[in-house]
Amino acid sequence: MKKLREEKAERDDPDISEKPFYLEDGLNLSLQRAGAKKYPYVLKTGDVRIMFSNHGWNAQQPDCRVEIGSVSCRSPGWFPQMNRILNRLRVFGAKVRGEKVSELHITVDIFGLRFTDSDFSDIRRRICGAKEYRPAGKYRTPDYLALGKGGFMLRIYDKIRELLPGSAKDVFFRDLRAKKLNGPPPEEVTRIEFQIRRKVSKELSINSIRDLREKMNGIWEYCVNQRARFTAEPITEQDRKNRNHQRYATSSAVDVRPFRAL
Repeated sequence: MKKLREEKAERDDPDISEKPFYLEDGLNLSLQRAGAKKYPYVLKTGDVRIMFSNHGWNAQQPDCRVEIGSVSCRSPGWFPQMNRILNRLRVFGAKVRGEKVSELHITVDIFGLRFTDSDFSDIRRRICGAKEYRPAGKYRTPDYLALGKGGFMLRIYDKIRELLPGSAKDVFFRDLRAKKLNGPPPEEVTRIEFQIRRKVSKELSINSIRDLREKMNGIWEYCVNQRARFTAEPITEQDRKNRNHQRYATSSAVDVRPFRAL
C-alpha cells in the first residue's frame, strides 16, 4: 500500500511528471515521464509532441513519432515545423531512414457561416460510403456532425463554440482570422474537417511529409468529390437506391481549397 501511495504521489506531482529540457540553441521543451502507448519518452513544446520508443528502426512501429497540433500547423506551419524537428534530430545524431504519415487532418474554415444556417446536416444531400453519422448539439441547438470512423472520418462543426472563450487557442485563432480579413474576426465560423489515417493515406500514395505537402489540394478533391460528396440538392431515395448520383452536382459550399482558407 505504501508503494502504491508513493507511486500515486509521484504521478500527481507536476514537478515529477514533467521536467524542463533545454537545448543549446535555445529551444525549450518539457520532458514528460509518461507518453502515448508504446512511446514512453516524450518531449513537448506547445502543441508539438516528439515521442520515442525502443523499437528498431525497421520495426513496423516507428521508433520516433511526431504530433503537431492545430496552432503549430498555422504558425509556423506544419511543414516548416516538421523540417525543423527533423533537422534538430539530425544534429543530435539521429538518422531518418523512412517516414510514415499515420494520421492527418485537412480542414477548411468558412467565415461568417453559422452551423445552424448551413445545410451540412442534411443527410439527404450526402453521398458517403460511411454507414454511421452522429449529430450533436447543446441546448437543443445542433453544432456538430460526424460521418464515418476509423480510416476516414468527416466532421463539420461550429468552430467558435468548440473553443473555450478567452483560452490561448481561442485568442490565437481570433487574431489569425482578423489578420486574414484585415478587420474584426468573424463571429461565426463553420469548420469542415476530414480525418485520414494510414490505410487511406497509403491508397493516396502519401508516404512522406513531402508527398503530403505536394498532394494537399488533391487530397481535398478526393475527400469532397469521392469519399463524402455534398450535393447541391437532395438525392431522391430512388436515385440513391439505383446509385444514380451522376446528375447531382457537388455543392459550391465545398468548392474551396485548403491553401485558400484557414
